[in-house]
Amino acid sequence: MELNVNKLDRSENLEAIFLIPGFTTKERNLILHRIGKEFQKAGAKEVRKLDKNSCSVKRFQISNRLIDVYEAYWGDLIEDLTKMELTQRVPRGFYLLLYWLHSGIFKAFQKSMLLVLGSTALLFIVVCWYFITILLIFAEVVKEVELDFLKRFKSTTGLIWLVNTFLVGLLPVSETANLVNFAERYFEDEFTKDKINERVLETLSLVQEKNYINVTVVAHSFGAIIGTNLIASLNENKNIRYIPLGSPLKFFPFKSTRIKNNLFKAVDSCKYNVYKWIEYYSEQDALCIRMYPEGNYGNLEIKMIQLTNSKVNL
Repeated sequence: MELNVNKLDRSENLEAIFLIPGFTTKERNLILHRIGKEFQKAGAKEVRKLDKNSCSVKRFQISNRLIDVYEAYWGDLIEDLTKMELTQRVPRGFYLLLYWLHSGIFKAFQKSMLLVLGSTALLFIVVCWYFITILLIFAEVVKEVELDFLKRFKSTTGLIWLVNTFLVGLLPVSETANLVNFAERYFEDEFTKDKINERVLETLSLVQEKNYINVTVVAHSFGAIIGTNLIASLNENKNIRYIPLGSPLKFFPFKSTRIKNNLFKAVDSCKYNVYKWIEYYSEQDALCIRMYPEGNYGNLEIKMIQLTNSKVNL
């Protein structure tokens, strides 16, 4: 993939911001559009735009600074669990329940009461959803059998299904099911992990080849897992600043010792490969558990933000 931002200017003021969206970003250019809006509010002027395959680029001018903003979109590579055939979805769903329940993930609950309440409610609804789905499948199979107890069974499950569907509509059950499905694929399936990492790394490598005085990598939510793994795989590059927003880097290591060792190894390498790491966390985000207490640790800085009115100084 050849990326040419109209032959980038050789200017000492030329900078780059590289965005790695999170799991819930379903639309390409969405984060780039939002960043552009904030830049324009701050008085920036959009002077150039180029879209190329999975990468989108916009150039902004702020006073005497030129900033190219890239977005490495990977949302189209996510498997949608809710669109699976029912015969595949049900066993996959039960496997995921066993996978996440049989782990050390509950140790993370000691870090966040919000995580306890949210996870408990969603787990209950998801379990009900899968259980009632199986009951309805069974009712469909035996619908030709005219037995009184089966008639009562079908009538009862139909009512429960309506109630459960109403509750599922109020809670982000589909997003949660897709998140736990995707996380399992990313951590356990090398093909899925490599496919996503290669998509983002291809664009990041092209950015590194340009004549930027510095590059700020901003990774949101699960994008921070991807960003940390990728930067850890690069050679030392002291013009990269890394900013994870709402990172679950401390949450997922509770799943298993193997995931913990792999992620913490990536974190150590990533800290060495950048000149500055600024991690923003919020106590309003259930999965966002800070790695260390707020403060400065060499080139690593931990900061808390409020989601309702937060500003990140780039």
